[in-house]
This record gives sequence, structure tokens and C-alpha cells, in this order.
Amino acid sequence: MQDIQVKQGIDTQAIIGTILRHKFVVLFVFLTFTIVVSYYSLSKPTLYRSSSILYFDNSTNNPVLDILGKNSGLKPIDAGYYDVIMTTDLFNKRFRDELGIELRKFRDESYVQNALLSVSSSQISLRPYKEASQFVEISAISIDSFLVQKMVEVATVLLKLRSAEIDREGLQSGIKFIEEQIEITKSNLEKTELAIQELEKRTDLISKNDEGPLNKIILMREKLAELETQIQIRQSNLSALESQLDSIQSRITGKAVRPEKDSQAELRLKNQIEELQAKKAELFQKLGASASDDNQEIKKINEQITTFREQYVQLLSTYSTDGNIVSGDMNEIWKNVFAKKNDEEIELFILKGQARLYAGLIRNFELRNPNLLEDAIDIKRLNRSKQVYEETLNSLIKQKENFSIQFFGITGNLKIIDPAQPPEAIYRKVFTNIFIGSVLGLLIGVALAFGMDYLDTTIKNNEHINSITNLPVIGIIPPIEISDVPGSNGESAAIVDRLKFKKRVNVENEDKNIIRKKAMISQLNSRSFVSESYRTLRTNIQFANIDTPLRSILIGSSGPSEGKTTTAVNLAISFADMGHKVCLVDTDLRKPKHHLLFEVNESPGLADSVLDNVDLDRTIQNTAIKNLNVLTIGANAINHSEIFSSMRMSLLMNELEKKFDLVIYDTPPILLLTDSIILSSRVDGVLLVVKYGMTEKQNLQNAISALKNVRANIIGIVFNDYSGERRSYYRYAYDSYYTVKDASKENIKI
Repeated sequence: MQDIQVKQGIDTQAIIGTILRHKFVVLFVFLTFTIVVSYYSLSKPTLYRSSSILYFDNSTNNPVLDILGKNSGLKPIDAGYYDVIMTTDLFNKRFRDELGIELRKFRDESYVQNALLSVSSSQISLRPYKEASQFVEISAISIDSFLVQKMVEVATVLLKLRSAEIDREGLQSGIKFIEEQIEITKSNLEKTELAIQELEKRTDLISKNDEGPLNKIILMREKLAELETQIQIRQSNLSALESQLDSIQSRITGKAVRPEKDSQAELRLKNQIEELQAKKAELFQKLGASASDDNQEIKKINEQITTFREQYVQLLSTYSTDGNIVSGDMNEIWKNVFAKKNDEEIELFILKGQARLYAGLIRNFELRNPNLLEDAIDIKRLNRSKQVYEETLNSLIKQKENFSIQFFGITGNLKIIDPAQPPEAIYRKVFTNIFIGSVLGLLIGVALAFGMDYLDTTIKNNEHINSITNLPVIGIIPPIEISDVPGSNGESAAIVDRLKFKKRVNVENEDKNIIRKKAMISQLNSRSFVSESYRTLRTNIQFANIDTPLRSILIGSSGPSEGKTTTAVNLAISFADMGHKVCLVDTDLRKPKHHLLFEVNESPGLADSVLDNVDLDRTIQNTAIKNLNVLTIGANAINHSEIFSSMRMSLLMNELEKKFDLVIYDTPPILLLTDSIILSSRVDGVLLVVKYGMTEKQNLQNAISALKNVRANIIGIVFNDYSGERRSYYRYAYDSYYTVKDASKENIKI
């Protein structure tokens, strides 16, 4: 058969059970919170609130921040800044003084003194108004409607005045700071001017017409750099033309021949051109910025250079190709390339001469003026510093003037838009507070109940049992209610209370009749739900070992008062009702109870048969219940615990199994005495009784371990006094089905 998958979810019944188990704790916390909150809400006096609105005008920002370059990063309004102002001791003192003056206009001195005792500026709150970036609201709350309005009025005016004072203090500090900076700047400017004058006296570096030594050396350096650049270009062009000539000569007949050395005519022309270039350079140096190619002397030199160059080119072009004639287009190409090459050589020669000339002039000039460059750099640096100091000084003077004007005309950034409004009563939300307090108390009470349940180590549901052992729960017995006990209406109120709240009491102190009725519920009220639960337990035991029916069963528990005797008696009654011959054996030497429950003689009993060899038939007693016999413990057996380990006890147990269909042993607690452990190894099966809310988890685990150590056959667990069954649907349906009401009032249910 396929296993049925159970849907996991919230166990509502378990939650309700936990709350009901701790209902008094939940109720106490709930009522406590409800009462406290109700008293606080109802006794709290009516509160009044007044407020005013201020506008933050950022068009009059502090000029100090302009100089420091920080004004652009400010927000339109910083409510925290003004809030800090209101919490200072200075503001609080002035607030109390001004408030006292204002109150004395309308109230007597006793009222003023009492009011000032409990008033401070910290009671004034400040916050942005309706998310507007430039509006702020000042408000106060008090039980005195007149006082709260005056508090807001005074705080509003005082904050505006104090804000203006702080701005004036800032402006005054700014003016003082600017004056210090002006003096420093003036001192630096004077020092710079003296340094410039000293350098100008030492050397003539700069003249009015820009023709001083510094300008001359700069022009010569620029000219030399230009010549060096042109030389590099001419050399590159010359290399390219020579390569082109080599390529052309390899394709024509003959080979162009140039003499290895220049002729006398070439040298003469070169020298003349070089002399003219040197003369031209000297004129440029002499004339300075006014020199140009339009000058008559320079123009004449240029014409002579041009003439000598033409002669030099004509001289170079007279060389032949070693007697071989070059014909066709290649001849013209060769001539053109060769002519270009000659031009480049002439230009390169001229440029090198000019470069040597300017380099010599620069060396001579630097020898005459060794510190020229350093002095020039110092003068330029000092001039720049002088310009910066002058601009800074002018700016500081203007800022000082602006600060002075604003200092006498400042009114602060805050503008009063809406003065203090008449106070309004604040809705106290009494019923809302009470409701919230009640709900909170209920939640805390429930949480406390679950916390107590979590810390409780007793067993309260099947999950607790499953976490300890895999033994099956073959019976769930609900608690016995007052209505289940026949004839309980006439009992004393004290006994009824003990049953209702299930208090633990000694057998000797509790009414024997009530004990008997509770223990024998299956006989006295066979239609109760409790009796039906015992019959269900009987059926489960029968099916526990179908092939080998059980002839002897031991009923045990880990501790006392967990329902062993009640379970044993009702289980025996259930089997007897089926026609089985049942013998119920009391094995508790210290607290025997069966002679009280069945109203039989205490002796002779089990101890008499084992110790004194009394015939077993004499010790077994009949009861008022058909097919049910009882074997009491006997008299004076408390000091003879060795009887359970004797051979005579084993023989007696075998004899009982022969005489009866089922023998049920009611034993003492397993963890307190070894009697149950000894007997458990000799019976066919053991039933462990677990009481709801009383049996400890660790005790149950220890009891199971003790039974397994002697290889006892544990049939299963009986969950006794399980309160979850009290409110279950099945019990309600069972009671509703079997209830027989008075026929005169209502039809009988069948």
C-alpha cells in the first residue's frame, strides 16, 4: 500500500492547546497591559500644540563662506543647525528670561515661577514644514494652552534674533580676518617690489623698446635653432638626391665623375659666400628688431650672395660624364637631379656657416653675461608675484567694504511667515491606545506561553514521544471530567475542585469513593469517551501480536502518579467485558491500592503465596465484575522486595497464566524501584504509561533504556490524561451520539 502523504502546515490545535495550557499567564499579561494602558490613557491630561512657520532666505548667505569657496555646497536650509542653536545654554537662558517677561504681562508672579520651573528651550521642536526645502516649523506641546503659545512666540522671535547675531559675529570675524590678510598682502607686495628694483639695478635685462641683452640672446637662440632645423632638412634632401643619382647612373651608359676635392674656383666662391653670410649676421645682430631684408645694406649683401651662387652652380654644371654622352629623356632627368643636388649642397654650406656664426656670438654673449638667464627668471617670477599680490589686495579691500556694509544692514536668514498659532488640543487616541495595548498584551502573553511551553521538558504531544523513541502510541486516554464520574454532583466542593484542576493528592487524603470511581470509569460509565478510549487500547493490544496472543502484560511508568493503576484496572475491565478471564495483580509493595478499589481483603495476597507458600487459590479474590479477579499484594510485604526475583515468583507467574486468559501486573515506577525491571523480563509484553504534562522526556528515555537492557518486550506507549482529546471533534461527536436526554424535554438520540 502506498504511504499517504500528510500535508505539512500549522497545527492550529497544538497552538490552541499551548495557549489553553497557559491561559492564566496569557490572561494575566493581557489584563495587566490593558489596565496599565487604559489608566495611562484615561488619566493623561489633554495636551495642546502651537506652532509657527519661518522662511529661510538663502539670498543673504554668509559672505565668509564666499571667500572660502564653500557656499555653493550648502543646502537651502539646515534645520539641524538651528536646532543646535536652540539647545545651547545661552539660548535657553535668554529663552527663559524673555518668556518670563512675556508671561508677567498677563499672569501673576506665582504662575510665572511655576511655569518657568518646568520650561526649557529643549521642549521646542523644529522640523521642515511639509517637505518644503526653505520652510521650517517651530512647535511646542504642553498641558497649558496659554503657556504653549507664549513658548512658541518667544522661541520664534529669539531664534530669528539669535540667528542674525551669529551672522554678525561671523561677519565681524570675517572683517578681522580680511584686515589681517590685507596687512600680510601689503607686506609681501613691498618685499617683491624691493627685490625687483635690486635686480634691475644689478643688470640691464629689459628695456622699454625690448632691445636689452635678454631679448638679444633670445633672438640669437631662436635664429640658431631655426638654422639647425634647416640644416637637418637640407641634409635629408641631399641624401635623397644622391640616392636618386646613383639609381639613374646605373641605368645609363657612362658614369658621372666628380673630383674628390673642390677646385680653387669652388673654394674661392664658397669663401666669398661665407663672408657675405657672416656680414649679414652681424648686421642682424646690430640692427636688432628693426633688421629686415628691405634694409639697403642687407639687400646689397643678398644680391652679392645670389650672384656668387649662380657662378658656383654654373661651375658645378660644367663637369662631364667622363666622355660618354647621355642621350634621351634620361639625360634630362640626370641633369635636373644633378642641378637640384648642387643647389642643396650650396644651401647646406651657407646654412652651416650661419649656424657657426650665431653659435660663436651666443658663446661670446654668455661669457660677458654669466647670470643673465637666472636673473631673467627671477624678474619674471617676481613680476608675476607682484601682479598676484596686487589683485589679491584689491579683492580683499572690496570684500572688506562688502562685509562692512552687510554688518550694519544684516537682519538674518530667517523670516517669520506665520506667527505662533492659537493652541489646538491634540487627539489623545484613548481607545486606539487601549486597543493597541490590549493587542500587545495578548501577543506578549501568547509569546510568554510559548516560551514557557518551550522551556517545559514534559511530554505534551505525540511529536515529543516520537523525538525520544520509535515505539508506537497504541492508546490515547483523555482526562476524566466531572461529567464522566457518576454521582459526582453530590460530592464535596473540595473533591470536585481537585478533580477539575487535576491536583496531585495522596491516596490517603483523597476521598476513597471518588478514587474508586475514577479508576473504574470503564465499569461505572461504559458509554463515556474515556471508557471507549480504553476499549480502543484493548483492541490495539490484541492486534499487536496476532500470531502469539499476549498472556501477561506489565503496566509501568517512569515516575509516580502517571496513571498506571487506572490504566491497569480499566484495561482489565475492558478485557473482562469481552469474556476473557482476567487476573489483575498488584505488585506495588509500598503503595498497594487494589484492595481499596475493588473493596476486597488486603491479605492473603501475592506476598503470602511467595513467602509463606499460601495456596494461590486462597489469595486470588473475585470482584464484582464478571470474569475479573484480583491478586492483592498481601499484608506486611513492604520489606520483602526480593520476592520478585525468587524462583517461587516465576512459578507463581506461570501458574497464573495457566489459570487465566490474561494476567495484568500493576507495578511501581520503573525509575524508582527495580521491581518493575525484574518483572518486565518475565512477562509477554510491557505497556509504558506517559502522563500528559507530567512525564519528563528524559525520564521516559531512561525508562525505555532500562527495559531494553533486560530485553523486555515493549508493546507500546499509552498517552494518559491527554488534554488535547478534551476539545477534539471526535469526543464531541461521541458524546453527542451517545447522550440520552430526558424524553419529556427532547427526543432520545439513538
